[in-house]
Amino acid sequence: NKVLITPNAVNPKYLSKTLSKEAARAAFNWSNEDLVFGFVGSIFPYHGVDKLIEAFALLKCENKKLLIVGGGELLPQYKQRVEELGISNLVVFTGAVPHQRVYNLISAMDIAMMADSNWYGSPVKIFEYGALGKAVIAPNTEPVLDVMKNMQDGVLCKNNIPDILSAMSQLQENEMLRAQLAVCWQEKVLKYHNWRVVSQNIIEQIQVLKTT
Repeated sequence: NKVLITPNAVNPKYLSKTLSKEAARAAFNWSNEDLVFGFVGSIFPYHGVDKLIEAFALLKCENKKLLIVGGGELLPQYKQRVEELGISNLVVFTGAVPHQRVYNLISAMDIAMMADSNWYGSPVKIFEYGALGKAVIAPNTEPVLDVMKNMQDGVLCKNNIPDILSAMSQLQENEMLRAQLAVCWQEKVLKYHNWRVVSQNIIEQIQVLKTT
């Protein structure tokens, strides 16, 4: 009762100049017929990008693409694995990019992913995905479960290849579900998980504590 915990959030004003999906895909010669899965973040073990790649390779989808945005110590290893799997023509690694480019790269995605997370982290990326209206696959860790409901705000999965593949298959096969989850999560993020609202909540809590 002496600790106030608040999830992360986004600043909606940064989203106002984001490219359309079509314009964002032009750089990769992808069309609207392609189904683009994506990840944004540091390429470290706790993000589960290795399992994401393995699941993507197993996904039965003729028009699939994978966009991995970010740099990190495991990037060369993951690039090599993509070559070994024979899917290098379907996967783009951007490496580290300036933050102002991140939202445009998310715009190119249909399904934005985070395969795993550490036990304590409130991942900013899932709020950014939501603010930009993407269907989200996220890990069922406690900080994610604090803000997202499975099959209402996104598809939440365990950190293993079969579970991640199942989540990808569900969203690949059901365009209506993708749209419903995206709208629901976007509304929730913009209403409750923006920094102005979060700041106001913190101030209100401080005022309550000062009067008790």
